[in-house]
Amino acid sequence: MGRGSGKAAKQEALLREALGAGRNVVVDNTNPSLEDRAALIAIGREYHALMIGYHFKSTREQSLDRNALRVGKARVPYVAIADVLKRWVAPTEDEGFDELYEVIWGPGGTFIEARVR
Repeated sequence: MGRGSGKAAKQEALLREALGAGRNVVVDNTNPSLEDRAALIAIGREYHALMIGYHFKSTREQSLDRNALRVGKARVPYVAIADVLKRWVAPTEDEGFDELYEVIWGPGGTFIEARVR
């Protein structure tokens, strides 16, 4: 979802609407680039929201394996995964997160999380 796209504009409008109404918000989207995240963090700051990031760290192979388990419309086309991987920049605390967590895949499909800062 690159900057300037209709999807990005819609996501930002929905975020503003929810924060403006005083609701807690989770942005469940990849947002692979610094630019994508910066726009969302800026909107959050505008509304004095606590910015918590979760970086689901995985290899290309892990991403493809998880995607292969999905069915129907939930399965993401390979080209979309390749595009995200090409643009991916791991988030850092310097981007403006109040809290940042790294999540890795544990045994048996579990998650292991650790706070970055």
